[in-house]
Amino acid sequence: MLTFENLPALLTALGFTAQNQNFTKVIGGVPLEVRLDTQQIIYPEAQGLVINERQTCNFSAAENIVVLECVHRLLEKGYQPQHIELEPKWQLGRGASGGRADILVKDNFGKPLLIIECKTAGSEFKRAWTKTLQDGDQLFSYTQQISGTQFLCLYTVDLTGGEVQYTSHLIAHRDNERYLADNPLFKSFRDAADVRERFAVWRDTYKLDYTTKGLFEDNIQPYHIGKEKYSLNDLQAISPDDQKGKYHEFATILRQHNVSGRENAFDKLVNLFLCKLVDETENAGDLKFYWKGVAYDTHFELLDRLQQLYQAGMARFLGESITYINQEAVNNALRFIKQNPDATQRAVWNLFVQQKFFTNNDFSFIDVHNEKLFYQNAEVLLRILQMWQDIRLSNPGSHNQFLGDMFEGFLDQGVKQSEGQYFTPIPICRFILMSLPLEGLIKPGGQPPKAIDYACGAGHFLNELALQFKPLLARQGVTDPKPYHQAIYGIEKEYRLSKVAKVSAFMYGQQDINICYGDALVKHHAAYPGIEDGTFDLLVANPPFSVKGFLETLPEAERDGYTLSATVDKLDTANSIETFFLERAKQLLKPGGVAGIILPSSVLSNANGTYVRAREILLQYFDIVAIAELGSGTFGKTGTNTVTLFLRRKPIAPDTAAHYRDRVDQWFVADENQPVYADAHLIDAYAAHIGVPAADYRTLLQGVAGGAWAKHDHFEVYLKKFNDSTEVEKLSKQKAFKALSEAAREAELNKRYLALVQGIERDKIYHFVMARDQKHPVLVIRAPTDSKAQKAFLGYEWSSAKGDEGIRLVKDAAGRHLTRLYDEADRFNPAKLNSLIEQAFSADGRPPEANLLAFANQRRLIDLLDFSKATFEKQINLSSTKTVVLSSQWPKKPLKDLAILNPSKREVRDMSDETIVSFIEMAAVSEEGEIVRQDERPISSVIKGSYTYFSEDDIILAKITPCMENGKCALARGLVNQIGFGSSEFHVVRTRASELLPDFAFAYLNRTIIREAAASAMTGASGHRRVPESFYADLAIPVPPLVVQQQIVQSISVVDKGVESAKQIAAKCQSEIESLVNEILIAGHSKFSVERVALDVQYGLNESMNESGLGYKIFRMNEIAQRRMVDGGQMKCADISAEEFAKYKLNKGDILFNRTNGSADHVGKVGLFDLDGDYCFASYLVRVTPDRTKVIPEFLVLMMSSEIFRRTALGLAVKSAGQININATKMRNITVPVPPLPEQQRLVDKVRKLEQQIAEAQAVIASAPARKQAILQKYL
Repeated sequence: MLTFENLPALLTALGFTAQNQNFTKVIGGVPLEVRLDTQQIIYPEAQGLVINERQTCNFSAAENIVVLECVHRLLEKGYQPQHIELEPKWQLGRGASGGRADILVKDNFGKPLLIIECKTAGSEFKRAWTKTLQDGDQLFSYTQQISGTQFLCLYTVDLTGGEVQYTSHLIAHRDNERYLADNPLFKSFRDAADVRERFAVWRDTYKLDYTTKGLFEDNIQPYHIGKEKYSLNDLQAISPDDQKGKYHEFATILRQHNVSGRENAFDKLVNLFLCKLVDETENAGDLKFYWKGVAYDTHFELLDRLQQLYQAGMARFLGESITYINQEAVNNALRFIKQNPDATQRAVWNLFVQQKFFTNNDFSFIDVHNEKLFYQNAEVLLRILQMWQDIRLSNPGSHNQFLGDMFEGFLDQGVKQSEGQYFTPIPICRFILMSLPLEGLIKPGGQPPKAIDYACGAGHFLNELALQFKPLLARQGVTDPKPYHQAIYGIEKEYRLSKVAKVSAFMYGQQDINICYGDALVKHHAAYPGIEDGTFDLLVANPPFSVKGFLETLPEAERDGYTLSATVDKLDTANSIETFFLERAKQLLKPGGVAGIILPSSVLSNANGTYVRAREILLQYFDIVAIAELGSGTFGKTGTNTVTLFLRRKPIAPDTAAHYRDRVDQWFVADENQPVYADAHLIDAYAAHIGVPAADYRTLLQGVAGGAWAKHDHFEVYLKKFNDSTEVEKLSKQKAFKALSEAAREAELNKRYLALVQGIERDKIYHFVMARDQKHPVLVIRAPTDSKAQKAFLGYEWSSAKGDEGIRLVKDAAGRHLTRLYDEADRFNPAKLNSLIEQAFSADGRPPEANLLAFANQRRLIDLLDFSKATFEKQINLSSTKTVVLSSQWPKKPLKDLAILNPSKREVRDMSDETIVSFIEMAAVSEEGEIVRQDERPISSVIKGSYTYFSEDDIILAKITPCMENGKCALARGLVNQIGFGSSEFHVVRTRASELLPDFAFAYLNRTIIREAAASAMTGASGHRRVPESFYADLAIPVPPLVVQQQIVQSISVVDKGVESAKQIAAKCQSEIESLVNEILIAGHSKFSVERVALDVQYGLNESMNESGLGYKIFRMNEIAQRRMVDGGQMKCADISAEEFAKYKLNKGDILFNRTNGSADHVGKVGLFDLDGDYCFASYLVRVTPDRTKVIPEFLVLMMSSEIFRRTALGLAVKSAGQININATKMRNITVPVPPLPEQQRLVDKVRKLEQQIAEAQAVIASAPARKQAILQKYL
C-alpha cells in the first residue's frame, strides 16, 4: 500500500526530479509538484485544473497519494488540466446522499466523461469494490447529478518491487443499443430515474459488468475510453501473489452463484484455459478471449467466440473434431431465399439462438435449458473469464512455473479422485523424479531418453520430468529441450483428464509432450506408434488402485498378453488393476530402464494369487533399488498407505529369470548320484539362510524321501501342513490305501510329502536366487507415523483453509522448502533421501548418513522375504531392526564398547553422608547443551532415591519426551566434589578417555540427527515415551585417533565461541534498543492515549478454532515474537463467513496486543502485523490500527512494548479464575509519547539497524548445529 513513507520512492519511479525535500515534474508543459517539507501537493491550477476542497492537496490521508498518481497518469495520457476537476461536490437528490467524488474528467466539449473514485490498495479497494457490487456505493451515488457521465471508475495503485502498478475497474454508464435490441425486456440507463434504478440497470441488465482495461493502455487515446480490440500487449505475466488468490476467487464465484458441481466447474475452467491458449497463439493481435465491456460486447458474441476457440483448440491439441456453427454460416445458408429474406433469416436465427445458446454447452457452469438460465450462466462465465483475460498464459521465455503450480492447485480441488485414482502431490512427484538417475539417461549427441507415465492423469509427473530435465540438459550443454519433450509420453484413459494433462503441459510451456487418450493396458495405440514395448528408458507413474471389473473393458486378446490373467477367476469382480500396471511396466521398459511407481502397500503383502504373481514378476524381472513408505498423510484426505518402488529392469539377453529357472529345475532332477551341481554356491547360500546344512539339503534335491533334510526344524511347518491337508484326509479314507501294508502306506505318504516339500522349496530357492542376484541391498525408507513428525518429514501438510486450499509447504524464513525428501535447489545434496536413492541406482551406492538413520536403512532383499512358512507368498516385509551406521574413514564401535552407560551409585556409597554434591534438575539443563544452574545438597539426601548419579566429565542426556527431542543434554563440569545427582530422566555416558574424548562424544551425540534416531527408538505410552539404554549402547560411533578427536573438539570450540559472541551482540543490541526507547520516554514529548493515535481499537474473533486448516488462519498470543506477528506454520484456523473475515482481517501496520493470560509475562505482549496473506486474530488479542498521520506503526509498537507501558498495563489488569486480564478500554487510555513523524522515523531506522544485527547474530546461533555437523563430516 502507498504511504507517506514510500512516497519518495513512488515519485522517483514516476520520474519526478528531487531537489531537497521537493519533487517536481513537467508533463507537456504542465507542472506537478510535491513538497515533503510542508506536506503539500501542488496541482496545475494555473493551467485550468479545478480543486474544490483543499484537503486533497495535503498528506492527511494516504488516499491523496492515489489521487496524485491518477492525476499524473491522466496528464501523461494526454488529458488536459482544464478537463480535470478534483473533489467536485454535489447536493444529490432523491435516492442518494451528498458526496464528493475524487476526480471528474470532462470531454473536449466540457461534458462529464468519467468519474474516478480512488482507494488505497488492498483491503480498502476490495471493500469499496465489494460495496459497489452490492449497492453501487459511492460511484453510482455521483451519477444522480451528472447522469450524462459515460464511465465510472474505481481506481487504486501500488508500488511493488519498485514498479508502479495500477488497477482500474471501469463501468460503462451508457447503453449498448445492440445488446438492448437482443434483450428488449431489459431496462436501460436512460430510463432510470434515480440512483437505485441506475444501479439496478447495471446489476440486472448489464450483470454488474466492468472491464479492467480501456483507460490508460498505450493504444488507448485520451477521451476515447474503452477498448474494442485487445492484443498480447494488453496482457501481463502472472505473479506469485496472483497465483495464491486465484483459486479462492474461483471458489468464491462458485459459492456466490450457487454452483454446486465443482467437477463440472473445473471441466469448464479447463475448456476456458484451452480457449485462451489457442487465442494467444493464433490471435495475438486481436484477442477473442476478452470481454470487451458492455459498451462493445454481448453475451451471445462472447460465447460464439469461445466456441470457435474451443473448436480450434480441440483440433489442434487433442485431435478431436468439435461441431461449431456461427451466425455467418446460417446467413450464408439462407442467402438465396428470395421472398422476404431478412425476416426469414431473423426467424431462423432466433430458432438457432435457442438451440445454440439456450442449451448446455462446453461453458455451462450451471445447467442451461432456457433463456433465463442462459443469462444466469453468462454471469458466472463472465466473472470467471474476467479472472483470466488480463493474464498471459503462453510465455515462450519462461517455463511458466507459477502458472503450472497454480493449475495444480485448481486441479487438486477441482477433480474428484475416484475409480482408484488420486493425484500425486507435486512434492512427491519432485521427490520421485529427483531420486531417479535422470542425468545418467542424458547422452549428449545421442537419442533423448524415452519416458512414459502410463496413468498420467493430469500430467503431474510429465511436467515435473520436463522441468527437471532442463537444468540437467544445461549442465550437458543441450540448449533445445524440445526433442526431450517429444520423447515423453503420457497415457490417460479418462478423456477429460487427458485434456487437462495437455492444457497443463501447455501451461508449463512444454506442449510437445505426447498425451495419448487411451487404455494403458492396451499394447498398441495407432495415433502414438512411439508407445512400443521394450523401448522406454524411464517409467514413472501413480496408477489406479482397486478398480472393480477393470478386465471386462479389456479385449480378450489384450488380457491374454498378461500372465496375471491366469490368476483371475471372475472378470466382473477382479479389482487388482495395480498389479497389471506392474506387469505392463515390465513390458514397456527396456533392459536397464528405471522406474518409480506408487502402489498400495498391500501389493507387498496381499496373499491373493494375483498379488503373489505380481511379486514374482517383481522379483524375477526387476532389481528393487529402493522402497519408500511415505505414510498416510502423503495423499491428504485419501489416507491411503502406499509404497513407492524404485526399480531397474533386469537384462533380457541373457534372460536372468529364465536362466535360473532352468538351473533350479536341473537341481531338482532326482539323481542320488549327482555329485556336482552347477552354481552350487547358490544352493549352499540358500541352505545357510534357512539354517540347514548344505549336505542335508542336497538330499532333498536328490529326492530322498525322509532324507537328512527332513529332520530339520525348517521343515516342521511343511509336515504340519501336509498332515492337516485334505489330500491326506481323503487318501486315508480310500479303500485302496487302507488295503496297503503299513510300510507301503508310509512310503506313499512320504512320496507325497516329498512332492509337496520339493514343490514349495523349488519355488523358494528359485526366488531366493533371483533376490540374491540383486547385487546391492534394498534401500528401505519409512516415514515417521506421528502426524507432526510426518509433516516435517514430507515438508508439507494438507489445508482446506479458505484462500489457502490444498498443499501447504513447510518453508524457512527465506521461503525455501524444508523436507527430508529432497533439496529443491540441489538434487545431489547428500543429506536428502532422494540423493541416497539416486546413488543406490549406481554401483557406488552409499549407506545413509546419520541424519537419515531414523528413516532409512539398507536391507538385503533376501532378508525382506520370509522363507520359513509352508506357504511361500513372496511377501516383502519392510519392518527392520537393523540400521546402517554413518559411513566413515575410521573404524566404528558400539558406544557400549567405548563408555560406561548409567554408572552405578555403588561407586560413591562409601562417601560420608555430609559430603556436598551438585544437584541438577531437568530444568537446569538448557536446550543449547549447557548446565545453567546447580544446587548443592548433602549426598545422603539424594543417593537413596531414584535420582541419577554422574561425575565430572560425564555426559547427561534427557531420555524422556519432549525433553530429549528438545535437546536437553550437557557435559557435567564444575560439579561440587566432582560428584553430581539429578533427574531420574537422564541417561549418563562416561567415556573411556583413552579411546573416546568426552568432548568429542558429546559433540557427536548432541545433534538433531542423533535425537531423531533416538526418538524413533522410544518406547512407552504417549507422553511418557523414553529412549531405552540399548539405543545408545548399540549406537555405532566412528573412533578416529585421539589427535583427530582433539582437532574436532577444537574446531567445534571455535563455533561455540562464535555463538557466545553472537549472544553477546544480540544482548547488547537489545539493550541499545531499550535505551533508545527510554530516551523517547523521558524526552518530554507530548503524550497521547493509544486511542488518540489510532483509527480503531478492536477486540478479536470469538470463534472455535481447528488444526485441520479449515477456514482462515487466526493469530494467537504464541505467534507474537520479537514485536512481530510470525506465521510459524502451526497456526490454527476458524471457518468463518466472508463478512466476519472482512471484519477481522488484518492489514499491514496493524498492531496486536495480548490482553489476557495466566502468566503476567505474556499479558501486554505486542506484535506488528506486516505479512502478506489473509489472517484474522483471536478474541484475547486487541487490534490497534495506527493513524499514520500521527504515528508510524513500528514506532507505536516500540512504545507499547516498553517496560513502562507494560507495567502500566499490568497495573490496570485484574485477575480472575487464574487469568490476568486488561480490557481494551483501559489499554486504549494508556498514554505514549508522540514526537514529530521525522523523529519517529529516525528511531525506527535506528532500531531496524539494531534488529538487523540481532537477526544476523541469531543466524550465527541458528547455524551452529549445521557448522558443527560440517566439522564432523570433514574429519570423519
